[in-house]
Amino acid sequence: MISPLISLMEDHVSTLREAGVDAAYLNSSMEPEEFQQAYRGIRHHAYKLCPQPRSG
Repeated sequence: MISPLISLMEDHVSTLREAGVDAAYLNSSMEPEEFQQAYRGIRHHAYKLCPQPRSG
């Protein structure tokens, strides 16, 4: 079973990629090579990190 949050991340990244934005996500259900590829992109600054503002 895929968690709703993982599915949401996948949908968001897919939408961003369709809009021409380099995007990736990391989660525990990814294949090792897929995870390593996304992690390498993060380490090499291929993506901009967009932290969410804290509420409250």
